[in-house]
Amino acid sequence: MTPDELRRIFDEVAPDYSAEICRGATRDDLDPLLIARFRELWAQRERRAEQDAARGLERAQRILALSDDSTLESSSLADERGITYAALILMGTAQALTRHLSQAEVIFEFREDKGVISAQARENYRVGFLGFLEDLWEQVNRRNDPVPLPAGMFRLPVFPFNEGVVREGILNAVAHRDYRSPESIFIRQWGRERELEIVSPGGFLPGVTPETILHESKWRNRRVAEALERCGLVERSGQGADIMFRESIKEAKPYPTFEGTTDQRVALHLYGAVGNPEFLQVMDAIAQERLEIFQVEDFMLLDEVFRRGRSTFASDRVERLVRLGVLERLGRGRLMLARRFYEASGSAGAYTRTRGLERPRQKELLAQHLRDSGANGAAASELADVLPELTRFQVLSLLKELQQDGRAHIQGSRRTARWYFGPQLD
Repeated sequence: MTPDELRRIFDEVAPDYSAEICRGATRDDLDPLLIARFRELWAQRERRAEQDAARGLERAQRILALSDDSTLESSSLADERGITYAALILMGTAQALTRHLSQAEVIFEFREDKGVISAQARENYRVGFLGFLEDLWEQVNRRNDPVPLPAGMFRLPVFPFNEGVVREGILNAVAHRDYRSPESIFIRQWGRERELEIVSPGGFLPGVTPETILHESKWRNRRVAEALERCGLVERSGQGADIMFRESIKEAKPYPTFEGTTDQRVALHLYGAVGNPEFLQVMDAIAQERLEIFQVEDFMLLDEVFRRGRSTFASDRVERLVRLGVLERLGRGRLMLARRFYEASGSAGAYTRTRGLERPRQKELLAQHLRDSGANGAAASELADVLPELTRFQVLSLLKELQQDGRAHIQGSRRTARWYFGPQLD
């Protein structure tokens, strides 16, 4: 077997590496300030999770009163045998990581464009992750100038890189990377292209692909994930990919992609350019409604309908959004976003244009088919195939309009009838 095949088998059956005790490491290898930071985040999360304010405050105070040893042990980050690799990854000192786990570092690079070889800015972070997450976001945000939008946009400034999306990408890289690999995590930002790449060692786990990532939830480093969940930084249910896709769609940006991913690494690409300002305005209007009823697939469906006028998603999901008044039907298979969202976004004209152009477009398709059919003409059933989203009566209505315009005529009757391009000749 090749090393890659062996690695994938090992990923399926191996115990959690981050939960193993790091031999030779001691409690002195952990930064007390980062342990305190972990405890503070944990207390904040517990307080938010409790509906009863008094009980939430009590739980938070109880956590804040824990000693460093009790914090580590109650979080399964250490026991009588020593400290885990997870504790080092999250709270280790620079010296400890250099000595025990030097690959647990993140390297940030900024280039103005992809044609530049040398980075204009570079930072190496080799210390417990809780010690540099905020600084890492500041590195990205320092060059996160607002996206220029057309005049008349009432939306607040849109930045290329959404903080929640970037954080999820980084957190996923730290929680999912293969710490047995000697490679580091690389974060590369390009200014001109408005693109961010996060590359982490170790490919997707078995069963996870770019196509299934929204539905498959697997952790390579469960102990790290549990600790990050405990302090409220991630949802261990695997919602990180959902957040990245959903927020990108809401800001009218391209989907995250995984171009360049191999068995040895995962390469996540985030894009900051706003694709369609009109869709951005409509999404703002949708945001005023009950977004909690939307799943990430619903946002993907809306994006698809806006771009293509139809959907490849399951019919029951489409029907649900039609019932909720989020989508409108134009004909069999043809869809568009509801008028009220265009009106609320101040772009009712775009709705009228989209809906108004639909019928002329359909007539033009029929006329083109008749023109191409030449002297053979076309039967009504054949013309129905040109516009499969319409009923037979809707197609006949369009043909009659073409006939009135002198662009089509019919010869024969009933089953033998055929339509031809151009006016009826005497």
